Amino acid sequence: KILPAFRPDKAMNVDDAPDFNAYVNKIEAVSGVSVSSYDDYLEALKVRHDFFATVGCSVSDHGLEQIYAEDYTDAEIKKSFDKIRSGKELDQQENLKFKSAMLVEFAKWDCEKGWVQQYHLGALRNNNARMLRQLGADTGWDSIGDFSQGRALSKFLNKLDSTDQLAKTILY
Repeated sequence: KILPAFRPDKAMNVDDAPDFNAYVNKIEAVSGVSVSSYDDYLEALKVRHDFFATVGCSVSDHGLEQIYAEDYTDAEIKKSFDKIRSGKELDQQENLKFKSAMLVEFAKWDCEKGWVQQYHLGALRNNNARMLRQLGADTGWDSIGDFSQGRALSKFLNKLDSTDQLAKTILY
């Protein structure tokens, strides 16, 4: 039996404002939720998460260079969302905080549904330029990167465990 996996890497990839905004527009279209704020964005993503559950999904799958576990406030994330939606690039700290917030949201949703979450840490993406041109991004031409993981991973998992929202987790 083949079932889908929820793969929201692009939903948190704020490295490039035009790419991120194009993704938000796609999520807006497929979810039927008009996205004019961070809360709307979360609602649209939750609609997709719920849809995946209706078609048998029971796992989320994340290909990340590193785990993101920066401290943040909701106000900071909302401000960053507005900034990138206006076409401005986020600075490094805003970027890391946004990715951290998104991972926490996805993990909470996974826990609510009893899903397993998989983290492919140290993923160095799209290594084969020829296949990237031919098939597009994130089509299986990745490798292991040598990134430091332990401290942030501990912080991320502990944050979820401390509120009893840590789903079953697989780490690669």
